[in-house]
Amino acid sequence: MKRSRTRTGFAAALAVAFAAGLASHAHAQPVGTGFTYQGQLVSSGNPVDGTADFRFKLFPSAAGGAQIGSTLQALSIAVQQGRFSVVLDFNDQFPGDQRFLEIDVRSPAGVGGFTTLAQRQAIRPSPYAIRSLNAAAAPWTGLTDIPAGFADGIDNDTQYTAGQGLTLNGTTFSIGPHTHSANDIISGVLPTAFGGTGANTPEIARVNLGVPGLLNNNIFQRGQNIFLSSNEVGLTIRGTAGQGADLQQWVDGAGNIVARITSAGQFSNGGGGGGNQLVVSYSYKAFRPTRNTTNYTTDNGLQLGGGAGLAEVVVPLDYPNGTVINSITFYAFDNTAAVMTCAISRQVINAASITNLDSGTSTNNATQVLPITINPNITLDTNAYSYYIRAYWELGLASNVMAFYGAKVTYTLP
Repeated sequence: MKRSRTRTGFAAALAVAFAAGLASHAHAQPVGTGFTYQGQLVSSGNPVDGTADFRFKLFPSAAGGAQIGSTLQALSIAVQQGRFSVVLDFNDQFPGDQRFLEIDVRSPAGVGGFTTLAQRQAIRPSPYAIRSLNAAAAPWTGLTDIPAGFADGIDNDTQYTAGQGLTLNGTTFSIGPHTHSANDIISGVLPTAFGGTGANTPEIARVNLGVPGLLNNNIFQRGQNIFLSSNEVGLTIRGTAGQGADLQQWVDGAGNIVARITSAGQFSNGGGGGGNQLVVSYSYKAFRPTRNTTNYTTDNGLQLGGGAGLAEVVVPLDYPNGTVINSITFYAFDNTAAVMTCAISRQVINAASITNLDSGTSTNNATQVLPITINPNITLDTNAYSYYIRAYWELGLASNVMAFYGAKVTYTLP
């Protein structure tokens, strides 16, 4: 195939393509970077009829120079009376510098090799209209009728005003503080973060706000009050099935239990449940004599006032069933060879016999009152026994040589 020249209406074809691009842009469709190339293919002076394959390359000059971008191919293009039309898209290869198109062709399509046309085609300015539509910025130079505040190219003369609920700092808007009254809230739930309850019922509102209310499971905090309507049963506290721990406890600042309600509903005025030990002291005046044949004086402790036989004083231990008696300390004065016996004893209910569970004896000392400590660690069974602490000694001695001053009991409630 011989090929020496191509005749085209190139500029007119580009103008038509660009006009179509403007119309598309007006309808918010992107123009793109492709353009239409129309030409006439002549072989041996005769227009070609059939098919042809084309290759298009872009260069910066009419001869020589490095190829710009990639090679475009248009294969099996219909040619009628020499005329053909293709769409070429070299992407953004038109920055404003001159460009030339080199064309290779073979006809019929797919037969033989390509022939490079003798002369590159200059691409005229029409494709640069595409760049003008997508330019990132345009200089002010050469523009006419520029508005008065834009002459310096900087939009810094616009006046902004913040509407209701907005604040303006320079040219930046943000949501400002605002207030509402109850009349402004027509429907919906106001979150707790904005001062609301986050709920549409009182019960849920109390839960969200941590306020005890009408629900079955309420959590009360220190400082909160419970008000009951008149003629109603007071607060009900009960354990779950199998409850073994205390139903309620009161503790002091050190964490010691000072009073409690056990799982059986018994009120106790001390510790237990947590292993707290309590102490109660008994003055000698709390002890009572068991013998009416002995005379006592209480001027300085509990002393003999005359008589003979066994002198004995006792005090009952009225503690709840299950209480553990940890230790007992008695206080006695003894400056004689005789001894005072101090003990914890139990007696079968409605029986006369008394059994010592643990005991200790006094030590002779002519100058001071000495302690007598025992550590029974026994658990009281008040269903079967009565319990006492007691002190006893033989009479027939001078009244000023033996005296009893009281006792201190350390115990743990069940």
